Parts: sequence; structure tokens; C-alpha cells
Amino acid sequence: MSTFRKIIKDKYDTVKNAIIEVLKEKETLTFYPMVRAVTEKLKGKFEGSIGWYTSTVKLDLEVRRVLDYGRGKSPQMIRLRMPHSIH
Repeated sequence: MSTFRKIIKDKYDTVKNAIIEVLKEKETLTFYPMVRAVTEKLKGKFEGSIGWYTSTVKLDLEVRRVLDYGRGKSPQMIRLRMPHSIH
């Protein structure tokens, strides 16, 4: 049984853009402050669990090499990779 879930593209893009905006403003954040900042940015404009979508989109952006999270460091500091990798 697979736990794979699809995300509606509009929701994905909304959360992705919010994550990128937050990290452009703050440069680096740990996970929970990033979720709080994305939540503040999307509050009242987004239907669904902002925390769940932020976590899911963040993981996808790491795989796509848009985000870097300081492997092996604790706490993980999430930041944007080079600007040319943002699509």
C-alpha cells in the first residue's frame, strides 16, 4: 500500500512561492519558524493544512535541489540554493 498523495498544482505553487518568498526575506530558517512564516503569509488565503502542505512542498523542493537544509547539522537550517535553480 502506497502513502503517495498528489497535491493540486495551484496549492503546490502557492506554498512553493510562499516558501521561496520567506527564505528570500530571512535567508535561513529552521523548520518550525519557516512553517510559522509561511502560515502568516498564507493565513486567510489558503484552504487546507498549511503546515502539512509546507512540509510536503519543502521535501519536494529539497529533492529538486531548490532548497538546501545543511545535511548532518542540527537543527537543520533551510535555505535557498543558488537563485538560478529556482523554477
